[in-house]
Amino acid sequence: MASKTPVDCVIVGAGPTGLTLALELSRAGKSVLIFDRSAGPRPEHQSRALGILPPTLAILEPSQVTMHLLSEGLRIRRMDVSQNGAFRFTLDLTKAGGKFPFILTLPQGRTERILLEALAKYGVKPTWNMKATGLDNTGQYPVVLVLFDGKTQHIAGKRIVGCDGVHSAVRKSLGISFNGDKLPTVFSLADVTLNEAIDPSVAKADLVDGGFTAQLPLSGNSVRLIGAFPDVEQRPEFTSRIKEVGWHSDFTVTFRHVDKMSHGQVFLAGDAAHVHSPAGARGMNTGIADAAWLAWLICEGRESDYNKYRLPIARKIISQTRGFTDFILNRSPVMRFLVRFILPGLMRIPLVQKKAAQQLLAFDMPQPEWVVGNGL
Repeated sequence: MASKTPVDCVIVGAGPTGLTLALELSRAGKSVLIFDRSAGPRPEHQSRALGILPPTLAILEPSQVTMHLLSEGLRIRRMDVSQNGAFRFTLDLTKAGGKFPFILTLPQGRTERILLEALAKYGVKPTWNMKATGLDNTGQYPVVLVLFDGKTQHIAGKRIVGCDGVHSAVRKSLGISFNGDKLPTVFSLADVTLNEAIDPSVAKADLVDGGFTAQLPLSGNSVRLIGAFPDVEQRPEFTSRIKEVGWHSDFTVTFRHVDKMSHGQVFLAGDAAHVHSPAGARGMNTGIADAAWLAWLICEGRESDYNKYRLPIARKIISQTRGFTDFILNRSPVMRFLVRFILPGLMRIPLVQKKAAQQLLAFDMPQPEWVVGNGL
């Protein structure tokens, strides 16, 4: 795996963040090496990340990845919000304007395979079953220590990027703190097939006493259920409507971020640098944005600016998702009053509809300069 001349970038982790970084650098003519401890991309039927936001579609459009994503995914254009089963208001995402006024739903496993296909056109394929075990950042070039085929190897790169998730070996080797806190609530998701037809352009959220539930279209009569409860598919409002239960997962929500996203020529991106609530579908999308920014800065010879650009965004997204999560979990009488009597009236105001749609679609997130002209 090693070579006398270090590659431009060694990427640890072949999820959406690492694959996007490899793709954007390869498109710019940079040499990359990418590997992952897993045996291959995640199963398509076991994908937590689902929503793809307009900024991500804009980032991936020049590589033609967006064209393939759009051909396979569903476009959520409307969200109906209820309170204990009683309809309160609709958020019309098309009011946001722009090229992509919707949330695209596609399982992360499928998104990864589309990125892999695009990357293969540049002759780059990840090495699977290769585990990063350490880092040597003291020489001319940083070196990542890996375990592959039962042997320890040293791989040098002009830059090393840890896209290796929450338990990042790269981050731990740098000794960078990853502080935060965890919510006590247990959440769950379930991919189910309903015994009724659904509108594939509509998502539903219900702010119920004790938490919330949401329903996102997948394909045909299949939907993803999400709830602030264990075993969301067993709630009474769903059991009579479910024909078949597919994948199920319980999870907790943690809010953490690093205090710096780079050290010398070693960088962190995606979940290796920040993790937060899935509310608003910001997780995978933020990692892809990290990768796009870093690729652009490397090509501009300005990678030392990466921390300056991306760490404030990570902090902002954690603050936003924490606020949104606290809102949907709020059980106070005041919040119930606001949802029942105040928000429905506000959402009838066109400017409020537009701003709310743009906020949900992450229009407030800055784009790399090469994307700005392409637009959202």
